[in-house]
Amino acid sequence: MTLLPWVLVALLVGLVTWLLLALAGAGRTIAELRDAPDEAVRHLSAGITPGTLAPAFSADGEEDVTFDAGELSGMRHLVVFADPECAACATLVPDVLDEVRERRFPAVVLVSRGEMGTHPATWRGAARARLVSERGTEVSDAFGVDVTPTVFVIDEGGAVVARGPVQTVEEVAELVAEGEGVRIVGAAGG
Repeated sequence: MTLLPWVLVALLVGLVTWLLLALAGAGRTIAELRDAPDEAVRHLSAGITPGTLAPAFSADGEEDVTFDAGELSGMRHLVVFADPECAACATLVPDVLDEVRERRFPAVVLVSRGEMGTHPATWRGAARARLVSERGTEVSDAFGVDVTPTVFVIDEGGAVVARGPVQTVEEVAELVAEGEGVRIVGAAGG
């Protein structure tokens, strides 16, 4: 037998090994990334910090009505960043909207990517909830969001009082509780 088949087998084994190692490395969860000490990874969950005024923004809303964040001025609310392509978002968003309907969570603005109307039906039509679609990444960039789903709790003065990437409605409830009763006053909150 010639050397060529053995070289090809060795290359194939090497390629399969490399692919398996790459897949094993891709299995890290957002929680592992968030808790990693490496600052290059930690930025994924940073977002704007509590005490910072939430950025003013407008985005495409349902029924061709432009949403302006100023509509929620004076109200405690959540800003939830989600993406229709995100598996965690698919289950989280309906659960959050259920909590909003039951008044266990404050009003919510759901900021998503994609054309309005391409979002799951379970993301639309909830009372005290607005689904908006950012035109690019301008809203995500303003909030410093690199990963979905991410939630910000905004107080009555427009300041962020809690924030973070989440996977479950229980984690959102923890953020809501963390921001409960917190009101930023002074330079940031006014």
